[in-house]
Amino acid sequence: MNEPRDPWAAAVANASLLGLGYVLLRRWRLAAGTGLVTAALLTVLVATGSVWAQAALAAWWALMIAHGWRLAARGPVAASPGQRGFALAVALPVLLVVAAVRTEAAVIDNAVDQARADRDCAAAVAATDRVNTTHRVGAAPLAADLDRVRDACAAVAGAHEHIAAVRGGRVDEVNEALRDLSRALPDGKPFVDAELENLVETIERDTDCTASTITSLLHDAPPGDAVVEQARASAARIAPPALLRCAERYENYGDLDESLDLVTRLATDHPDAPEAGKAKDAVHRLGKAIERRDIQALMRDTPTGPRYCANPKGFSDAPEVAAGSGNRALVLDFTETITLPGDMRTTELDEAAMVLCVQSVDLGPQVDTCDFTLEDDGSQLLVRYHKALVSFSLFELRTGKSLASDTVTVAGASCPSEIEVPPSMSAASTTWSWSPRKPKSAPRSRAL
Repeated sequence: MNEPRDPWAAAVANASLLGLGYVLLRRWRLAAGTGLVTAALLTVLVATGSVWAQAALAAWWALMIAHGWRLAARGPVAASPGQRGFALAVALPVLLVVAAVRTEAAVIDNAVDQARADRDCAAAVAATDRVNTTHRVGAAPLAADLDRVRDACAAVAGAHEHIAAVRGGRVDEVNEALRDLSRALPDGKPFVDAELENLVETIERDTDCTASTITSLLHDAPPGDAVVEQARASAARIAPPALLRCAERYENYGDLDESLDLVTRLATDHPDAPEAGKAKDAVHRLGKAIERRDIQALMRDTPTGPRYCANPKGFSDAPEVAAGSGNRALVLDFTETITLPGDMRTTELDEAAMVLCVQSVDLGPQVDTCDFTLEDDGSQLLVRYHKALVSFSLFELRTGKSLASDTVTVAGASCPSEIEVPPSMSAASTTWSWSPRKPKSAPRSRAL
């Protein structure tokens, strides 16, 4: 005959999650099996800290209580003070511990909430240091939330170090700072906001050119999460005045190209900024200055002649070539040999409509023979005078377009009252061929 059972004792003993209600019913295999299931659920709960794992454990706890009651109620039923005392002795401590753990977890959570309100990661980390294994079992989802806050603060701490490096001049680390702050979302949102303010203050404290570099990096960053967009919005506010002031510094230093790049970026990236109007004016002014500088550099003499003649470029401020006369020209190379009629020749870039490049001046047909007496020894020198064969190219300065390219014969003066000859000329020298060309850099000479 079956012994009487106490359903109340079995249910309460099972509330311990240890399967002790089944032990009271002498259902040893059932006690062992449910114990394994409970251990598995606790393992998953600690590992994941998920709500569904806790819900599964709670459902399993309720099922064990109901099943213990129902199983005991199948046979003869009788109250057993001894079994009830045992059940309370094992279940009540478990329930009290769970309640205490959940209460402590709530206190920790409140401390973290206060740290969030104060945007104090150090206080949040100090609070999460109190989380232990009992919290991960008794309040697993809450403990998991606190762990995520701790991880977020670790990411924010990394961002803080990168921002300190940015303050020290390593501007590229701004991207690393943004990546760390993005990792801290969403659990560390208040701390991220505080560190973003730190980043913005760092940029605003930097010199204009450093600030312009950082804001340009932020502007060029690909669209991303809320952190990137918030940083880009701050950059849009800081960048225009920083870019303009940095451009002015470069212009004062004589670096027109860098200055032009900065004002162009300002006008392009921030067209609605109050500084955009000044930037557009500077783009035009610097563009003209750079164009003038480059043209002047091309026209400077080199051992192989002015580079402009091989690589002509337009100068937009040059006057247009007019039909008929009145066009003035710059003469490049052989400048002491070539003469132009009237006022066609100029040495001023702003007056020239054309550029005459003289490639060579060679001897042409002989036109006269002249006798000269050397002053130092009275010896005679016969000089043959020739016309000059001049090869030239003519360009329109405004466009750099070729207008003409030819070789012409030019007559020159003959039999002057005196000439200069190199010291290496022999005192008994016979003849010397002379063209209208005057050497560009003659050696030391003697008057005749």
